[in-house]
Amino acid sequence: MATKHWVNAALQALEESLAPVPHEVNELDWKVQLSSQKERLAEHLSAFANHPNGGCLVFGIRDDGMPVGVGAQETAGIVNTLANLGRDALEPPLAIDHSAQRIRGVPVLLVHVPEQPVKPVHRRGRPIEDAWIRSGGSTRKASRQEVGALMLNSATPRWEELRASPLIELAEVRRLLDLEAIAKLLQRPLPEDDEHLAAWLKDEGITVPDGRGHYITISAPRRFTDMAMTERIEAAYQHAVLQYVSSQTLTNTTLRTRFKLSEKHRNQITNLIGEAVDAGRIKRKDAGSGKKFAEYVPYWA
Repeated sequence: MATKHWVNAALQALEESLAPVPHEVNELDWKVQLSSQKERLAEHLSAFANHPNGGCLVFGIRDDGMPVGVGAQETAGIVNTLANLGRDALEPPLAIDHSAQRIRGVPVLLVHVPEQPVKPVHRRGRPIEDAWIRSGGSTRKASRQEVGALMLNSATPRWEELRASPLIELAEVRRLLDLEAIAKLLQRPLPEDDEHLAAWLKDEGITVPDGRGHYITISAPRRFTDMAMTERIEAAYQHAVLQYVSSQTLTNTTLRTRFKLSEKHRNQITNLIGEAVDAGRIKRKDAGSGKKFAEYVPYWA
């Protein structure tokens, strides 16, 4: 009996996909070995992370469904590569899990990608449209409407889960944070040695360990006044997408509500909408309507 809750379901899906006629399903993708095409691997991770209940990459199986196995050294390289891609190539970053199992007497590697609550999971440093999904047993790029649906069904990230730093060593955590002030604020004793300090930081939700270092997770939602214009434009576009897939439109009022701004910021939001239009991210729903009551939709609608 597998000890990890996802393994039994993955093994059952794998057995069902291998017989009577081998066929891949949305929850699984077979691989003989690790591809050198890291962009494609990142796309698979994105697709499974956007898929209901996630999915698995299975290594050690040929395209025709014949298990051929995978070695221990190869397993370590696969897991390390995919873990790095999940952390560094995607936004939001994700963590994978893995398990070595035997199928028909042959060792195979299952790499589990859990569904992410915050969607769409897309390529880091690229627009949210660079998201991927599973369809017909394969990985393909999500359409704009599908990206909108992913956004609509996305959870709002909790502020304490947001990463405020890259992966850093504990010494750098000490340097960046006023730990004595934090401990005083929390009314907790501050451990002196590194081992207990690392555990304390994790338990208090201040950092997330990742084997080779730590992420600082103290962060907070960005206020409108703290956002650069490019960030405001992207936020306006994402709001337009959410409105569109909900059969609504973006207006000055809805965007002000999204940013939690009052009526006195109407002109500022009008200017932002103009910037978003000029940037090609949104467009007028009806070019003939008056500017005061103008409605906007995503550029692709």
